[in-house]
Amino acid sequence: MVFRNKKEKLSARALWVRYVAARIGALSILGLIMVTVVQSTYLPALRNSVAAVFCHHSLACEFPSCYDPPTPAYLGLVFGSVVVLVFIGVGIVIFLFGLIAMRKVVLVRARIFAPEDLSFRGQTSDEDAATGVPKRMPHTVFEMITCDTGEAKWAAILGRDESMFKG
Repeated sequence: MVFRNKKEKLSARALWVRYVAARIGALSILGLIMVTVVQSTYLPALRNSVAAVFCHHSLACEFPSCYDPPTPAYLGLVFGSVVVLVFIGVGIVIFLFGLIAMRKVVLVRARIFAPEDLSFRGQTSDEDAATGVPKRMPHTVFEMITCDTGEAKWAAILGRDESMFKG
């Protein structure tokens, strides 16, 4: 498309952003931006925190003796680094796992699969189902998280998913 001037080009870009925000939702865009920021800061934050806690040689010019004897400034750096390691290093992993697990729970609770399609611990066996005992849906969150079905069925469901958790 050819634009006559910069104003027309900027106007077209703004209308395109508005269209995309209306189509997929402004919160989806905000969520994508937040996940991108978290992913881009995850490794540098952890790398620097580990370097501070274990007295890496890159800190030698600022803290030459590290723990021998520890200075208050270095102990403050180590404390902050441990907080970063716990909340970012472990916390983000647990948070993202929780998001994905709860997404699966929502999909299973929506009954998008028939009970015969799901396999989980406690599910009626195929031998019992052949004798007339009906298969059941998972009831507990643990059963929902650990239930399994064929890859093709999950791919068909998640292929239409417009969230950031595509399969």
